[in-house]
Amino acid sequence: MPVKYRVKQQGFTLTELIIIMIIMGVLMATAAPRFMGTQTFESRGFYDEVLSSLRYAQKIAVGTGCPIQFTITTGPDSYGMTRGTACENGNFIGGVPIINPRTGADYPTAAPADVVFSNVVGFPIEFTSFGRAINTGGTPLVSPTATVNVGTRTITIWAETGLVQ
Repeated sequence: MPVKYRVKQQGFTLTELIIIMIIMGVLMATAAPRFMGTQTFESRGFYDEVLSSLRYAQKIAVGTGCPIQFTITTGPDSYGMTRGTACENGNFIGGVPIINPRTGADYPTAAPADVVFSNVVGFPIEFTSFGRAINTGGTPLVSPTATVNVGTRTITIWAETGLVQ
């Protein structure tokens, strides 16, 4: 009597392959645009850059004893920092651009094309030698502070302490 061997089925059926291709198509249609666009990354990167620059301005003011002015310009969007030319009396007179340590060039720094400043309140501000944030005219900021939206994120500067968050 002849022996019958069962042949094991290998591979996928046509139905299984079509279902897998449909699932992959849906995933690609929903997930791929998130990975292809850079606007979210540029917005977050620029927010972090402005936040760091504000903290840097405060550190320079405390470290040198010179008042540092931080300005935000809308349309076209950019930000910049200058220090007073007459630092010895603690007043902000004139302005010498500060060099951006990231680029090696003077401020101002322009925002990426798709990132805008909005709800700018209390700017330009000046960081004193004690790290406090005041209006450029020397008037203390109304509590709590100065704020600005960078894209969809908000930066807040607390007047009394100069805390940037």
